[in-house]
Amino acid sequence: MDRRSFLRAVAGIGLASLLPASASGDLTDVAVDEAWQALEEAPVEFVAENGCTLVVANYPNPKTRLDLFDLSESCIASPRDLAWELDSCPPLAWHVGRLSEEMKEEALYALQEKLDEQELPKADACKQMAAEERNWPDADDPDALADWVGRIDETSFADVAASVRAWLNDEPDWRWEADYFSDYAHGQSAALAFFQQQPPELLDALGIEIVEGECPGSTYYAAEIGIGIEEANRVAKEMAMPVRFSRG
Repeated sequence: MDRRSFLRAVAGIGLASLLPASASGDLTDVAVDEAWQALEEAPVEFVAENGCTLVVANYPNPKTRLDLFDLSESCIASPRDLAWELDSCPPLAWHVGRLSEEMKEEALYALQEKLDEQELPKADACKQMAAEERNWPDADDPDALADWVGRIDETSFADVAASVRAWLNDEPDWRWEADYFSDYAHGQSAALAFFQQQPPELLDALGIEIVEGECPGSTYYAAEIGIGIEEANRVAKEMAMPVRFSRG
């Protein structure tokens, strides 16, 4: 078994806390030995729910978008950083699009009030309003939004960044955003992501099958165990693989 690959898989599904601090950097031989010993003492536990669906035991319950998306607050470090993420995270683009629409409405309202005070001819006022509208992006186009974010002034970006920070730390829209959660958003997807990284011979030995939709259009994706829990634990011990299974 490739211990380094195994340890990276453990850390990669959000379980780095199970490993000693030495494993958070470069995996030297000493760090690998320390991390492996830690896992041998406290193996990664998977629960077989409904008899077969594997879930990481005691997996942290996600509460915010930071828990669920492949994002961090570093995405608002600069306009360039935020613009870079818009294409890869549609829900983030939706939020920034809504912000741009709100700011556009405020700008158009302020301009309209100014033009009304100046009592300009209607044609001239319409031209200025049209010119202002052209300064704003199509809120449904991530590329246009990215271009807009990249050119807004410092004060406006500060407002956008503050709104995005609050959005990241808020509870997600479970109905509309779930399709874009990361591969380890919850215990079932974390277990799937973990076993997808394991070699086929190991999956065969443990009787684990990767299910990616039970039928066309299905949203059920999981790692399933097809042998008894006792048998799976016996095989894991024989293979010196620091995982254990239990019934849900």
